[in-house]
Amino acid sequence: MLIDVAFSVYRHVIKKEAKRIVRYKDLIKEIQRTWNVKAKVISVITGATGTISKPIRKYLNNIPGKQ
Repeated sequence: MLIDVAFSVYRHVIKKEAKRIVRYKDLIKEIQRTWNVKAKVISVITGATGTISKPIRKYLNNIPGKQ
């Protein structure tokens, strides 16, 4: 599981989040192929004004070991 945390000066957090997920697409495929495991990216982006994306709860709930 790759967890990408970033802060954006822009308010378009969802667009930034989508770009980050696409950026790691090839890396995820390579990890899955090399180690024969299931992998995914969790992207947590916060805007400068405190803006967060709506699916952030879904992403955070996917982190193993989170209490």
